[in-house]
Order: sequence, then structure tokens, then C-alpha cells
Amino acid sequence: MEHSILPTALILVSSYFLIRNLIHLRNEDKLKAYLQNSPKASLWVKKFGIERTMQLSKRYFLPIGILFSLGILGTAIWNLCILLNNQHFTIKLFAFSKCAFQVATVNEHQ
Repeated sequence: MEHSILPTALILVSSYFLIRNLIHLRNEDKLKAYLQNSPKASLWVKKFGIERTMQLSKRYFLPIGILFSLGILGTAIWNLCILLNNQHFTIKLFAFSKCAFQVATVNEHQ
């Protein structure tokens, strides 16, 4: 169970950033508000101005962020599926071995 914590957290975080980047890509007002208020974006705004930074963000930074989010999301979902399939297989194997042990002990008593 503890092995599925990291993929689950990555799914949640990458989904958040994917949705946020898509919203900023589609809505210029939200992107402008983010660029004006974000300490991380202040360096870019000081260097290029708000309009040029918006163009760079829409053309390069947001699509790259969307691709990274999709990559992390896909990898995390893939890992979670593998973990769940292995866990399901382990449970089936345990149930089979328990059943085989019971059959073997019954045969010994006969």
C-alpha cells in the first residue's frame, strides 16, 4: 500500500499543474494576473515587460509545462497500474498457495 503513495501524489500534483497551465493558456486575464503577482515571474517581467512575457509564456513556457505535466501524469498512472496489478497477482498467489496448503494437509490426514 505504501508503494502507491508516490504515484498517487504525482497524479494529483501533475493534474493540478496541467489544469492550471491549460487555464492560463486559454485565459489571458488570469495569465496576466499571475505574471503580475508571481515572484517567480517578476524577473521575466522586469526583463521583457508584461506583454512580451505573456507572449513567451503562451508560446513556449505553458506548452512545455503542459507536456511535462502530461509526461509525469502518464508515468504515474502507468506505475500505479503496474503496482495494482502486481498487488492483485500477489493476493491471488497467496490465496492459491493457502488453498494448496489446505488440500495438502487434508490429503496427509487421509
